[in-house]
Amino acid sequence: KPDVLGLSFNTPVARSAYALIDKVLPILPDSLILCGGAHVTALPEECLLLSQADAVVMGEGEETLTEIVRNFIGCGSRSKMEFSRIVGTAFREDGNPAINPPRPYIRDLDRLPLPARDLVDMKAYKGWYLCKQTPETTVIFSRGCPYRCVFCSNKVWNLSEPRLRFRSPTSVA
Repeated sequence: KPDVLGLSFNTPVARSAYALIDKVLPILPDSLILCGGAHVTALPEECLLLSQADAVVMGEGEETLTEIVRNFIGCGSRSKMEFSRIVGTAFREDGNPAINPPRPYIRDLDRLPLPARDLVDMKAYKGWYLCKQTPETTVIFSRGCPYRCVFCSNKVWNLSEPRLRFRSPTSVA
């Protein structure tokens, strides 16, 4: 019974994610349910109209999610949550979708903590379909895109500046 349930998803699985939220909510009525990822960043209203999620985290979620969790701990109840002052979120206000301004990108990616992989049994994860060795995992070297292609549907890259950021070689190593 998590206090906060977060789902990050892309467009091909969006409808399944919305259905999952609606099936989970009766089982976890006290849990705060949040959505994130590229799809809901581009279409936050859709998520709020097609699911019972409490809020959408738009763009890069680390700082926004941390602020939400701190506020949730402080108020102690999903019904008392105030999203109106948390930038980078979309939520319901009087039953209608409301969208806050986007949160600026995290400029210094080195200040993000590394995943606590020591807390996960990595042997339980088989990795990619085609892999040379297990266990395996991912490493994020950069975020963003330097281009402004007119045909790109990825609104996530166009929220803030600088649009392309790199981790330092020391951090990656």
